[in-house]
Amino acid sequence: MISTQEEQLTQTLYDATKHEIANYAGKRELMTAEIPSKDETGATLSVLDIERRSHELLVQSFHLFDENQMVIKTQAIFEVIRGG
Repeated sequence: MISTQEEQLTQTLYDATKHEIANYAGKRELMTAEIPSKDETGATLSVLDIERRSHELLVQSFHLFDENQMVIKTQAIFEVIRGG
């Protein structure tokens, strides 16, 4: 199963969301990629969260774009079916 959600937020809500995701990534020591702002584009933050469960693998990614306060979230669940 794969789902993707795209949201364009107000500046205040975007800043709060970015702060929350950055803190979450730091506490869980997740893979992150930050690109600082340049003359023509704003900063971006990407976070990858992989969680292994008993019979499935959960993969979540978060991509935040300062330039237009856009947040893209993707979630994929891979289920392991065990043979009998």
